[in-house]
Amino acid sequence: MGLMGKILGKSDSQIIKEEVRKEADRQAKLNMTIAEQYGALASCRDTFERVIAMDRLNALERREKRIGDAAQKSRIHDAAVGLLAVEELELELQGAGQAVDLAKAQKRMTSIIRQVHRLDSQSEITKKDYQAQLNVGFDDTNETEAFTERADMVDEQFVEYLIQGYTMEECMERKMHGSQTVATSAPSGMDFSSGNSAADNAYVNEILRKNAEKR
Repeated sequence: MGLMGKILGKSDSQIIKEEVRKEADRQAKLNMTIAEQYGALASCRDTFERVIAMDRLNALERREKRIGDAAQKSRIHDAAVGLLAVEELELELQGAGQAVDLAKAQKRMTSIIRQVHRLDSQSEITKKDYQAQLNVGFDDTNETEAFTERADMVDEQFVEYLIQGYTMEECMERKMHGSQTVATSAPSGMDFSSGNSAADNAYVNEILRKNAEKR
């Protein structure tokens, strides 16, 4: 029996078993927390995609009627930045093996959920739900870290690509390859010249259907 065993009145094997059990419990709790964060991120992603789909259609309709679309473009911008943040946090969670990593991930999650609430106050992801689910405080102080490392990529041209119907991946590709002009033809054979086209409505309905299936 070692010194620690003598102090605790336990054999070395008992101490080792207890340490192994504690580590297993810690890992299980960590895995559960990460899984819960993935679930919350999926809901946030659904909200951001829905905002882009609906406000894109709204912007096209307003343009057809010669009405300003600044508010719609602003919401599309914020939703696109939110999607980039979700993507980055998902990658970060894959390597969240230490408590310090998880704490950082939780702080970034609060920023994402705050973005969701700015865009959709009726979202099923709420501050209270998040606190109860992950047992963390919701930090309402000003953020000191960038919401997403790629926020600067979502400029006016990026938003215009989204309004024309390009996916986030296609918009990123065009930005990275230095495309300077917005294409006049729509991608994938879709006609985006009118906000009331059947293709536009089908596009939005498909996104809403996929989001509903995830719930």
